[in-house]
Amino acid sequence: PVPAESTPSAASIQIDTLIRAGSYSEALALCRALPPGATEADALSWAYREAVCLEGLGRLKEAAAAYQRAEPRTGDRAAWARAVLGQARCAVARGDRAAAQVLLDRVVLQSGHPDCVGTHIADECRFLQAHIDALKLGPVAALDPLDANAVAWPPLSGNADRYYDWLPPDTIPTGSAGP
Repeated sequence: PVPAESTPSAASIQIDTLIRAGSYSEALALCRALPPGATEADALSWAYREAVCLEGLGRLKEAAAAYQRAEPRTGDRAAWARAVLGQARCAVARGDRAAAQVLLDRVVLQSGHPDCVGTHIADECRFLQAHIDALKLGPVAALDPLDANAVAWPPLSGNADRYYDWLPPDTIPTGSAGP
């Protein structure tokens, strides 16, 4: 646990170091020992760190609850967005894509807020949306050059030399077998 003389700021640095090192269990123990003198903002920040630790440990239900506790009710929209994105990640990991999409949509609508500018919130929204979309597609089919539905292979029908036919006639390369 955090020494009694430790400040919330110093303890946060120690917790962040442990999280970055992947030592979620150790960081979680520290998260649950908020030093005296902590403000409401400190408590929200520590709840977020606790949620990250729980998510890293695969304790998704507890992590989602901690992310909810980390949501500021007013003020910093970026902190709110990070907490809701955490809940969305947990929902995806639990296999609840519908709940994840609802949470993600809430964040996307707020991602242009001035508090969010200069953060990676919009990037994380795009990444999470791509992840959800990939899950909707299902597992990747094995590569098979004889399977016409395998998207990694070019279609075997048609003349590959004429794939530029959709271009206007004046842009067809010289010396080609154009129209």
